Amino acid sequence: MTLTAHSNALATYDGGDGQVALHGRGGAALVDRLGTAASHGCVRFDNRAIGAIVRRVGRSRLPGVPVAIR
Repeated sequence: MTLTAHSNALATYDGGDGQVALHGRGGAALVDRLGTAASHGCVRFDNRAIGAIVRRVGRSRLPGVPVAIR
């Protein structure tokens, strides 16, 4: 889930804009424990948790959904 916030560390990422996102874990990210500063601004979730968020919001409503991080 990309957000409108931008990374302070990366102007671009993976060929695109350096946007902050909410995402699950996979690949190399499985090495870093949740709750550690292992991203460049993104908020990492357990894969089941991010799946539950997507189901609750609805995939078609993800772009533009307001998110408050506290």
